[in-house]
Amino acid sequence: VLIGAEAHLPYERPPLSKGVLTGERSAAQCRLRDPDAWMADGIEPVVGTVERIDPHVREVSVSGGRVFSCEALLLATGGRARRLAIPGATLDGVFALRTLDDAAALGARLVPDARIVLIGGGFIGLEVAASARMRGCRV
Repeated sequence: VLIGAEAHLPYERPPLSKGVLTGERSAAQCRLRDPDAWMADGIEPVVGTVERIDPHVREVSVSGGRVFSCEALLLATGGRARRLAIPGATLDGVFALRTLDDAAALGARLVPDARIVLIGGGFIGLEVAASARMRGCRV
């Protein structure tokens, strides 16, 4: 059983800030595997969040009420984009980039002559800036 909060099966995240934003890669091209391959290998994808782990009875409870027994458990918690705690940070047009859905929402705003301001000049921020420039935005 593969439990994840996103509706998408596992995918590569590095292309989000370049290929997906520029339109050179689709969400399907970011997939780690073809969707049928998961089931062919006996892996059941479950969309949800883990609400409880009981190591004594070896059970994992997931949102929606499903409970799975397990012999082994791997916790791969990932990370979250840090959101700004300043006035205006929740306004329409303020984005973080962490998921395919984030990339789709941001990419829809990257139109020629759009004014884009980036906070964070790290690797991802610089790739987003380059992608926005490639799409004709003023960064």
